Amino acid sequence: VDQKALYDALRQGRIAGAGLDVFEVEPTAAGEPITQLDNVLLAPH
Repeated sequence: VDQKALYDALRQGRIAGAGLDVFEVEPTAAGEPITQLDNVLLAPH
């Protein structure tokens, strides 16, 4: 998944929400913008 494109789509309301258990770069940096969105569910894999 193109994480930047997903982030933009979520912010713009083109996608209602997303559930993620992996990221482009792991471990994910603290404060990664996509992790701050209310419409994103994060889970360990």
